[in-house]
Amino acid sequence: FDAVWEGKVVERILHNLSLLMNQSFKTVQELNRYRKELGREIAGAIAVTPAATDAKPQAV
Repeated sequence: FDAVWEGKVVERILHNLSLLMNQSFKTVQELNRYRKELGREIAGAIAVTPAATDAKPQAV
């Protein structure tokens, strides 16, 4: 398994992930940026959710 084949495997994995996620990944760096962005979005959603669930309904 040399550098040429490693490059081919990486390229194919990025291609398949691009198809699965409907997002273009030409490099591993692009994939990492997307992963970090997704992590921030999820963390933001989690931070907002508990505050909304802690609110108790008021009697009318």
